Amino acid sequence: MGAFLGRSGFIGETFAAGLKRLVASVSLPVLLFSAFSRLELRASYFTLALIVFASCGVLGAIGILLSRAARLPRPATGCHPSLKMTPGRQV
Repeated sequence: MGAFLGRSGFIGETFAAGLKRLVASVSLPVLLFSAFSRLELRASYFTLALIVFASCGVLGAIGILLSRAARLPRPATGCHPSLKMTPGRQV
């Protein structure tokens, strides 16, 4: 329905941008808070979270080892140049 209304010109760019902002900053956080507040905590959830966390760590380590064994170039990481700390500069 939204795609149809957008193509027909019924919903303009400014309305769509405002609606996206409303959903991202109000509706979604309220929905998440509501869902998590009704969640019944069980020990099995903590076990599952620990298993997922450990699996991510093991798979990340395997990926690092394989990339070094294959001598792949390291990805360029870091922040935007304007955010880099230089001596004598306060951000």
